[in-house]
Amino acid sequence: MEEKMVTLIPAKKKTADRKSNLVRVAAYARVSSLPQEESYDSQVKHFTSLISGHPNWKLIHVYGDEGISGLNTKKRDGFKLMIKDGKRRKYDLLLVKSISRMGRNTVDLLNALRELKAAGVSIFFEKENINTGETTGEMLITLLSAFAQSESESISANVRIGLQYKMARGEHSLAYSNFLGYDKGENGKLVINPKQAKTVRFIFDSFLSGMTLIDLTKALEEGGHLTGAGNLHWTKMGIRRILCNEKMCGCALLGKTTVVDVLNKVREENTGQAPKYFVENDHEPIVDMQTYLLAKGELIRRSHKCVEGPSLVPRINDYSGKIRCPLCGRNYNHKRTKSGYRWICNGRINSDCNAPIIKEERLNEATLEALQKLWDSKPVVDLLEVPILKMHEEDNVLEQAAIAYMKNLFAKRVSDFCAGERPTCYDPETTRNLIERISIEKDEITYHFYGVR
Repeated sequence: MEEKMVTLIPAKKKTADRKSNLVRVAAYARVSSLPQEESYDSQVKHFTSLISGHPNWKLIHVYGDEGISGLNTKKRDGFKLMIKDGKRRKYDLLLVKSISRMGRNTVDLLNALRELKAAGVSIFFEKENINTGETTGEMLITLLSAFAQSESESISANVRIGLQYKMARGEHSLAYSNFLGYDKGENGKLVINPKQAKTVRFIFDSFLSGMTLIDLTKALEEGGHLTGAGNLHWTKMGIRRILCNEKMCGCALLGKTTVVDVLNKVREENTGQAPKYFVENDHEPIVDMQTYLLAKGELIRRSHKCVEGPSLVPRINDYSGKIRCPLCGRNYNHKRTKSGYRWICNGRINSDCNAPIIKEERLNEATLEALQKLWDSKPVVDLLEVPILKMHEEDNVLEQAAIAYMKNLFAKRVSDFCAGERPTCYDPETTRNLIERISIEKDEITYHFYGVR
């Protein structure tokens, strides 16, 4: 066996461009707030002049982000393109004014540096005079970027404290562009928008008249009412937000949300993590406080499965939710058959309940007869006392007040009916407004009216 022979092949010094000694150079500039646009422009001009003036450098591109925080890379399109091009080896050297300009998040910054270094790209930070191509560069960058992140977190903490001081003085702002009911006044105060205020009052009045949220969305759209964002499409959630917004009654709750992750700008509902401030008589109200609090209580009342007080259902059919099966306890449903419309127990449709089926014509006749008897008897209608509510009442107090209010609302309709003319024909609206429930016992139909015992 012959003796091994090892021949040394000397390392070749890497050049940026095999055809010449040119170094392809790019730069990155960033400012965190729009008022610093001049600073951004000056960075771009500085790098363009610096690279163009160097005999062995070739300007590839100046990447940049304006008005973007350096705490994360989510919205930094210029930064992302810079990394993408670097990994594709479109440039050899990247110039940055300082470590904090490239990023204040230590983890994101180091990941970016390592990706670029793996692609053969060196980064030079002017302020710190650090080059990642040197062996000691990454260690220094780790320390300095940690300081930059700490500084940013400290600034964020100072901003939060400043906001708390403003909230403690009752100062606040909101997104007027999509807020229904108010405009921004000359002194920064909320000023009522008359046209939008009519929509807000319509929502409160309709809701407290017993209209369901589904029916209310239809009524708003059919009436041409626009949302705060100027759209014609309404949602139940959007209406709920208006009914629950204390600003409608002239107050302001400040600090509803709080930042829980400074680096990623994550906000969540403030359930006690940070102070809140409640400002009464902050601005002119659109609805009075009693109306606002009754609406809030009514939302709580309707949220329960077993609703105390008037049970409200969308206006699909006249008797929806009013006829309860005497055998299985389910509701009767409206069905179309070959011989006409019928009201049938839901248990009979889906299981083995043998509750009687009622023809709609017969039900309408029985309803008219019951309403005529009600008018003839002129019953005494029971009305409950509705307490005057104050802000910060417990939910159960608001709910009980709403129960009393809604019972009185429907009972007064019975009184108004008896004070009017005697009915001579069937009226669907009267059925929905006056009848609380209907009991079926074999061939006998019994009516129960609101407020009448």
